[in-house]
Parts: sequence; C-alpha cells; structure tokens
Amino acid sequence: MIDFEGMFSLALIDESKKKVTLFRDRTGEKPLYYRWKENEITFASMQSSLISSVENNELLRDSIHTWCRYGLLPVGQTFFKNIYEVKPGTYLEFDSSEIIENRYWNWPNRGNRKFDVAFSAELDSILRDCSKVFIQAEVPLAVALSSGVDSNAMNSYIRDQQVKSLDSFTLGFSSENFDESKFALRNGGSKSAKQHIVSFDGISHQFLADHINEFMDAPISDPGVIAFAAICSEVTSTHKVILTGDGADELLRGYTIFKYFNFAKLVMSLLHFLNPPIRKRLITKLLNKEDDRYLGTNQLFLRLLIGSLQRSEDRFAIAMSNSFLHSFLMPESMEPKFKIRTKLDLERYFQEQNLPQVYLQKSDRASMAFGIEARSFFLQPQIINHFMDLRAGHATKKRFRSFLEKNSRIGELPKKKHGLGVPMTKFMAVQTEPKWQTNLMGIEVEVCREVWRNRSSNPAYANIAWSYLVLNSMITNWSRLGKIHISDFERSPHEAI
Repeated sequence: MIDFEGMFSLALIDESKKKVTLFRDRTGEKPLYYRWKENEITFASMQSSLISSVENNELLRDSIHTWCRYGLLPVGQTFFKNIYEVKPGTYLEFDSSEIIENRYWNWPNRGNRKFDVAFSAELDSILRDCSKVFIQAEVPLAVALSSGVDSNAMNSYIRDQQVKSLDSFTLGFSSENFDESKFALRNGGSKSAKQHIVSFDGISHQFLADHINEFMDAPISDPGVIAFAAICSEVTSTHKVILTGDGADELLRGYTIFKYFNFAKLVMSLLHFLNPPIRKRLITKLLNKEDDRYLGTNQLFLRLLIGSLQRSEDRFAIAMSNSFLHSFLMPESMEPKFKIRTKLDLERYFQEQNLPQVYLQKSDRASMAFGIEARSFFLQPQIINHFMDLRAGHATKKRFRSFLEKNSRIGELPKKKHGLGVPMTKFMAVQTEPKWQTNLMGIEVEVCREVWRNRSSNPAYANIAWSYLVLNSMITNWSRLGKIHISDFERSPHEAI
C-alpha cells in the first residue's frame, strides 16, 4: 500500500539484496523512465539522461508511426528500444534477473451516487479540505485561469484559505474567438491579488516554439502546450509554482465528444458507405476553413471525417484523440489500447492514456522548461474518489456548474469555452521550416514539405505541421545527446511489462 499523496517519482535501492524499486504517482504527474537491457537497470526522471548514457540508441519505427497517428503512445512505451516509462499508479521491483510490476492504484470504477444535496455538501467539504493542502508552499503561488468552470472553481476554493499573494494569469488574444480574458477577469477574488493578461500576440511565436522544442524531454503534439508555455513564460519572472485545473474533464466527462458520442458513431458508420474518393473530396472542401470557423462543432465534425478515412475496422479512437490528416496517409493496424466502442471505453482512454501522456506531460514539461512547478488541483485522491462515486449520467460539467453557482463559487462564465487553444494557422505561419530528419522520422520529405507549404491554409494542416516540427526538433535534440538510428524492431507485447 502506497500512502504518499501528490506528485512524485521515487527510487529505492537495497544494496544488500541488490534490488531496485521504482515508484510513480497515481495519475502520472511526474515522469520516470528506465532502461532495461542485459539484466541491467538504469533510471532517470528524463529519458534524455538515458539516451546520453549509451553510445547507440534505436528509435522504433512503429512507435513513431503510432505517435504520428494518435499524438501519443500507449502508456509505458517510448520511442526507444529498451527504454520504458514507469506506468502511473505502479511500482517496479528489479533484481538481477527479472522485473516485477505491482499496481498499487487504479482509477476507481463509476459508483451509483447522484449529484444531489448530500453529495454536494460532501463535495464542498472535500474541496475546502483539499485546498488547504494544495496551497502549501514556501514561495508565491500563481493560478492559470481561463474562462472555464475548472480553473475558476479551483480559484474560488483556494482563495478561501486567505493566501497572502495569489496572482492569476490568463492568456489573451486579439481574436475574439480565442480570447477568454474578458470572462476570467470577472472572477477577481482578493483586491490585493494581481490579475495578469498574458498577450499571446505580444510573444515571439518563433521564440516560443524554439524554447518548447529545445527543453521538452519527449514530443508533445497537442497545441495546448503552446498556450500553457506562453503563460509560463510570463509567470517565471515572479512565481515558481502555478496551479491548474487539469483533471476535472477526466472526472466529469468534460470533453465535447462525450456530448456528441452517439452522433459521432452515426456519422462514422454513414461515412463508411461513401467510397474513399468522395470522402476525400468532401474533407478537402471542409478543410478550407479559418481558425475561428474551425472551432466547436465544426472541429468535432472535421475530426470525425478525418477519422472516417481509416480502414473499415473500428477506428473510432483516432476521431477524437490528437489525430491528424496524415492518419490516412500511413494506414496501419489499430493500436489495441486506443479502441473505443462505449462511453466507458472513452472515459478510460482519457483517464489512463490521454491524461498522463498528453495533458500532464504538457503541464509538467512546459512549466519545468521555464523553471516552474505545475500542480493539478483535481487530481488529489480525495477529489478523484468522490467524483468517481457519481453514476455516469450525473458525472457532467453541467451539474458541477450548477453546484458552483448555487454555492456562489463562480460568477458569470460563458456556457461554452474553447480551452487554452491557439490560432494555429497564424502561429505556424511565422515558423522557420527546419531541415527535415526524414531518415529518422520515417516520413517522406515530400510529405513534410507539402504539409509545411499548406500550414497557413487551414488548422488541420497547421496541426500536422506542428506535430512534424515537434517530432523533427525532438529527434534533432536526441541526436545531440548520442548516436540515434531507426530500427524496424517490432515491440513484443511481453517485452515491456
């Protein structure tokens, strides 16, 4: 039984028994990597340390292709042969001959409670108690505040603790469709606390991209990392800890796809009746949209169409994950852990795969790149357990919003928000085309150049161009650490625990 709470990665070495034990926190907020080869174990909090520790490192072609299609790898896997990541909620025991994986925590199953008066009273008490623990720090705290329910709920509860200085930082855009600062600033709190609007248009986009790709330890294709890095670039001059609302969407099925799940399945099934040339022409026409027309339902529908271009096997996962247009350029077998047939499958996908591999990596890597610690309020065990006690039909953001409004916890917020997104066509337009490492990326140079030429024409191509840039920059940085070559080695399902 592991009684530690919070975010951690730990290593215990028993020299007398020649035994090493590696621990990782429940949800995967802190990374921990290890290299296992010829009965030798090497471990580090960054895989770059493991890359530089040997002369030859093999990139796995199948891992690169999986990442290009989904924007993430199955939890525990990496891009390198013999390098793995300790899975969230587990500890690994190593001796001279074997590895034993022990799971000490799993995401709870859904309960059967209603979001009623009794549940609300308990939730209010839990959020108050967790706030006291969450804000413990010896340095001033900052809050990443958007116009959403999650960050504003966190902001409300932690301000009850009479924090002496608790500044909030919100990303501002000149585009009305992306700007949320006008809503976030209505939820002010203490008069002594400063509310900062970080102008995304005032930051050098080339500098931001270079800085992200230089200091990231593993590639993150989600454009949300750009927005969070922009906030951290401003926070770092005055604060060393930033508080986020990450995790609430995984607890309350807050992603748009949950709302449109049945519609999405219907669209996917109907599109399979169209022949591929017609589907491609339809999607090509829909791709010619500006950023502000691409948001919301249009974005969801476009992802569904892109997803429909997969082979006829149930390719539903790529329709709502970080998939891109090149999903159909390199058709391969479906990643088993990403298959989604029900809303429960979808919930588990976001909790067990997408959260640690994308959102928590984004928070940890983008903050650490600027010398800041990021903390996720809703991932405290008591909060997770209470929200997961809800029956599926009551685990919604709508009910949470109603709870917060009844308790006067939030002011007037928009009913719909776009999250910390960025106008990718404009962001990518100013980026410098790199020298493509196609021999290691496993992508033809003509494809890279075609995507790059069209990066300003629509958000889908902009997202692809960003993912290619991220992958190319990461491989370039890895090559500086040690010799890198690509392998056709296919990962055995029994090789990594």
